Amino acid sequence: MEEEEIGKDVASLVKVPKPRRRRIKLWSVVEASQFLADGAARGDHLFAARMLVLGLGLRRGEVLGLARAVRS
Repeated sequence: MEEEEIGKDVASLVKVPKPRRRRIKLWSVVEASQFLADGAARGDHLFAARMLVLGLGLRRGEVLGLARAVRS
C-alpha cells in the first residue's frame, strides 16, 4: 500500500446536523421529597442511589456505574 499526502481536509465537506436541545423538567422540592419518602417507606435497597441522584445530581448511568465499581 502506498502512502500519499491529502491536500484537502475532506472532513470539512461533511455537514453534521446540530443536536436538538431537549428541555429538562426539574423536580420541585415536594416531588423530590416524595421520591425519597417512597423509597424509605418501601425499604428500597437502592435508597442510597436515590440519595446520590438527588444530592449530587447524578444521572442513571452514573449511578449504575458506581454500583458496578463497588461490586468489582
